[in-house]
Amino acid sequence: MATGMASSTKFAILSFIFFIALSWGAAHAGWVENGKPICDAPGEQWYPRMIPDGAGGGIVIWQDYRAGSGNVYAQRIDPDGEILWRSNGVSASGNDQDREFFRQAVPDGSGGVILTWMDHRGGGVDIYAQRISAEGNPLWDPDGLYISPAEEDNYYPVIIADGAGGATIAWQSGIDSTSQIFIQKLDEYGNMEWPAGGLAVSTEQGSINPSLLADGAGGVIVAWISTSTGTGILAQRISAAGTRQWGDSGRPVCPGGVVHGFVPLCGDGAGGAIIAWHDIRGGNHDIYVQRISASGDPLWDPDGSLVRGGAGDQWHPGIIPADGGGCLIAWMDSEGEDSDIYMQRINASGGLEWEAGGTVVCSAAGYQLNPRLASDGGGGAIISWQDRREGDFDIYVQRVDEAGSLRWAGDGVAVARSAGEQRLPEIVPDETGGALLTWEGGDEESNIYCQRITASGGFVAVNLAGFTAVRNRGGVEITWRLREIDMRATFIILRSADGGLFFTNLLEAEIRCRDGEYFFRDEDLPPGGDYRYRVMVRDDRGQRVLFETESIGFPFREAVMRQNYPNPFNPVTTISYYLPERTRVILAVYDPAGNRVRCLVNEMADRGEHLVEWNGRDEGGRTVSSGVYFYRLRAGKEEFSRKMILLK
Repeated sequence: MATGMASSTKFAILSFIFFIALSWGAAHAGWVENGKPICDAPGEQWYPRMIPDGAGGGIVIWQDYRAGSGNVYAQRIDPDGEILWRSNGVSASGNDQDREFFRQAVPDGSGGVILTWMDHRGGGVDIYAQRISAEGNPLWDPDGLYISPAEEDNYYPVIIADGAGGATIAWQSGIDSTSQIFIQKLDEYGNMEWPAGGLAVSTEQGSINPSLLADGAGGVIVAWISTSTGTGILAQRISAAGTRQWGDSGRPVCPGGVVHGFVPLCGDGAGGAIIAWHDIRGGNHDIYVQRISASGDPLWDPDGSLVRGGAGDQWHPGIIPADGGGCLIAWMDSEGEDSDIYMQRINASGGLEWEAGGTVVCSAAGYQLNPRLASDGGGGAIISWQDRREGDFDIYVQRVDEAGSLRWAGDGVAVARSAGEQRLPEIVPDETGGALLTWEGGDEESNIYCQRITASGGFVAVNLAGFTAVRNRGGVEITWRLREIDMRATFIILRSADGGLFFTNLLEAEIRCRDGEYFFRDEDLPPGGDYRYRVMVRDDRGQRVLFETESIGFPFREAVMRQNYPNPFNPVTTISYYLPERTRVILAVYDPAGNRVRCLVNEMADRGEHLVEWNGRDEGGRTVSSGVYFYRLRAGKEEFSRKMILLK
């Protein structure tokens, strides 16, 4: 009788407890529960910002009061949670004077950072900048590079990398009806490429709150609020040579309405920009967007496309580009008593891709504030926010895919729930579909923390030293090492059958330990799929994700028929074959003269491995004589034949 055995029918949980006494060197901490401390120096540390370092890690900058007066500090952390610069950070300036809260930074393209800030050292408010190398060494003026020599006070610097190791910085000069937006370009050595004091972006006065975007051609696009036009929005394009491209005053983005806050923008993939804002033209705060072309022409509704309006207030939009020339946008929504987090996808024509009103990212009790977005690399985004569902503010995250569906736990995954308040999260992608986060928090004094979350909403455990996952000899081999050995640890292996985010298969296999390295091999892999693995650890701290692998692809194989076993045989032998797809199968035994002795299989068979037994009997159930026989397999259009010997 024919019997088939599919490879995916047996999955069971594996718990393997190690009682091996191993002695390693002193452990060094990586990621930890509730966040890795970036800075816990005395005094307060506030207002963190984060940028990617180009190697899967991040660089964090913050305002620091360890010396009593304010300064700007920075720290670099790698993907494994290791601090790369000196403990508690590198000062951007040796001049410990009060600095304002507004700091911005961009990668320098070489693993370092270029940052800018507002500075009170001269009695007024001026703009300074510094470049810090990948090794944590300040490269420009030790006290910071003076950017804005002007009689007016200068505010709100914003910065964009130029792709050649330098940066362009824009800021607001003045605070009354005569305020203007200025801009300066710095090369990799900190030399100013445009006139001292900067270029006026527009002759328009009453200009405040600039935002900045690279135009893809060596220049920049600047957007700002114009109080002289009834608090509308203007935009200007500045060429790489420092000339205005859209007239002396810039182009109107939103000529009407009453715009509040800053106006974030992102690229549209075609040399233009998409700009978001909230205004009160309808009585409440509503969210609008506008796309402008590379020539400065509005492409959507002249007054902006409404993203979310109606009852309640919608505040503080965040925006990142989406595939196809559109954008993803997130905001705070206070239609009820509390504020929630919403998100929407807008296509290249200004249409709303998801349900009207947007996807509800989090509607938990209490206030959810300060949403921040990072691309997930797959058309969606990971969004972070501070959340007061349990009394104090905590940090939560959620992943939203390109269709607007939530991929992680409802109302988000908790990143930090320590004592005290956790506030002002910032987020950047980690180059593997996950993200790095930073925030300020603490019980008595405010410190700076960081955490990494994986593409499936898990965390990298503190004691993981490293792992590998490779395809080898028709299976997947996974090895890992721990910084500290817990002899009571239990490991659990899970597999995603399609390489996606949902780990539904619990694998039955043997885990071995050799010279302090743990080893696991998965050989039960149907070809034609992409497989991702999650290794869990259960110890005194509970159960958590130790690590997750990238997707490992197994292409379809051709149909294969193997030699029967045993051979020679008496009285039973097993024939095995593999099918790359579901197809009609005929498997039969023949004598040397070509006469059919018995048909073993004649049916539709599924893709995968199959086992068939022959007991040495013919179609009538009679035992056949000793000798040579042939078995032939026809699978779709493929045919195979092998010889076997029956001995009595």
